[in-house]
Amino acid sequence: MNKRLEALNCLTKFSKPISILNNLITKFPWDPEPDFNPIVLSKSDLASIFNRFLNKELSSLELEDWADLIECREDIEYEKTENDLIKEIIIHLANPSLFGSINKEKIKDWLKVLFNE
Repeated sequence: MNKRLEALNCLTKFSKPISILNNLITKFPWDPEPDFNPIVLSKSDLASIFNRFLNKELSSLELEDWADLIECREDIEYEKTENDLIKEIIIHLANPSLFGSINKEKIKDWLKVLFNE
């Protein structure tokens, strides 16, 4: 696995602390090489991260910083069947000053929407 793909995989899974993810991701330019296949952020990835937030394993600031690292990247795509919804969620998470603070109620609502509950 190449270094960029490895870093993006860690980012989409939020498998390392935000400071480490930031250091990994900022080593690469925004635009990937022409033959690069973007990694996919899925609704199950979001659900896992949201559950970590609900279990107090992640703070709202960490969630905001994580979404900020993902927002507008050309080397990350969103699950095709949920592309618009995932994109909207990432935008909202990355910009709480525009869309309101990240809290348990908002995360629970997004989980319901993601899984049609």
